[in-house]
Amino acid sequence: FFVSEAFRWTSETGIVGLGDILGDSEWDIFDSETIGVSGNGRIVIGRVRYGGKLGGFPGLYAAARWIDGGEPQMLPRPPNIDADESFFAGAMSANGTFIAGTFENTVPGTINEDIFYAYRWSADAGHTIMHADTATAFAPKDVTDIGTVVGRQYFGTASVNRAAIWTPDRGLRL
Repeated sequence: FFVSEAFRWTSETGIVGLGDILGDSEWDIFDSETIGVSGNGRIVIGRVRYGGKLGGFPGLYAAARWIDGGEPQMLPRPPNIDADESFFAGAMSANGTFIAGTFENTVPGTINEDIFYAYRWSADAGHTIMHADTATAFAPKDVTDIGTVVGRQYFGTASVNRAAIWTPDRGLRL
């Protein structure tokens, strides 16, 4: 079942589909989407759907990256995320080193259960969780080449938003 496909465009190749994790068998849901691209165009980030079956479970979403138009690579799952929850990429640094995104913590008994968290990921350092207090959530919108993340912080409901910044040394602040 085909929903959508991530693509990459270059002046040399034009539009080229990037595929998804499961391929396009008649029983798998084929679904991927691009969110951003590195400054040199070599790395594309987005999401892929996995585990879905036509007429059954719709599957989950995972943050993914494609390097040089190759096969999609699902990012590692953030810590404190239940196995049946999706996680998303929302921004990438221009140099392609850092990817930031969100996930919902639904693991019972953990700190701030049922709240959306933001993460920053790099191949060298893995995941860094960018905490918000129990009444808020943070949605990354951009990442610098040194790993500073900017975005919006939600207060209570999505109708109250403020600009926020996260840095490794000072954490999340307005």
